[in-house]
Amino acid sequence: MSMQVFNSLTRRVEPLEPLADNTIRLYTCGPTVYNFAHIGNFRAYTFEDILRRVIQFNGMKVKQVMNLTDVDDKTIRGANAAGVALTDYTKTYKDAFFADLKVLNIQPAEVYPAATDHIPEMIALVEKLVEKGVAYKSDDGSVYFAVTTSTSTTSARARAARPTSTTRRTWATSRSGRRGRRATAPWAGTRPGGADAPAGTSSAPRCP
Repeated sequence: MSMQVFNSLTRRVEPLEPLADNTIRLYTCGPTVYNFAHIGNFRAYTFEDILRRVIQFNGMKVKQVMNLTDVDDKTIRGANAAGVALTDYTKTYKDAFFADLKVLNIQPAEVYPAATDHIPEMIALVEKLVEKGVAYKSDDGSVYFAVTTSTSTTSARARAARPTSTTRRTWATSRSGRRGRRATAPWAGTRPGGADAPAGTSSAPRCP
């Protein structure tokens, strides 16, 4: 019997089948490295490790990509307060994160892209989303997915079945020019005392 997983898009249990080379490709949220990761963060990473091992047990290979958010309001604020360069500030918490993974015997991901290494690509992608009409720029400079467009209908329907965090909803509905409370931001505009930031930062619905 093939491995079965719950597909949150179709809302059904379906067979897990590799697209190519008998390899399951995973993209998972990594840490925002402004501080040491805590037990709540590692709950997610432990789950991902169990998922990897179950996939491997079922005879498939895994290629996992886990992002590292190393630029956002908190990292910039922390680096400024410490009087050090952003890269030096975040390196402390990146190193601690990888050390903790080893202590917990969590299998490492195959790729760990850092946000600061891919800013031009993120900007180009966000601009393309706006050009295609599936995202729009708000008054404060944030860019939101246009969840009412036909290309976003399926994913919007899936999101509608999930509860929305009160904290995120309260902050997001206060943003100028946001169309609908379920719109999420691939790029967040400047917050007071902050800086423009890609998705995955403290300025937008983000990874832990």
